Amino acid sequence: VRIEIFTEAEKANEVVTTIARTVHHGLDIDGIVAVLPVDDVLHIREYREKQH
Repeated sequence: VRIEIFTEAEKANEVVTTIARTVHHGLDIDGIVAVLPVDDVLHIREYREKQH
């Protein structure tokens, strides 16, 4: 299972902590949480040329 969550940088630590506390079972299969920067998001449904 892969879940992607996008949030403001200021909330990232809180989101990661909440996920870890909720799903932790102490097993090898617990998985990982990766935090990656997102420079931009484009909603395809509402596509518009980006203004520079």
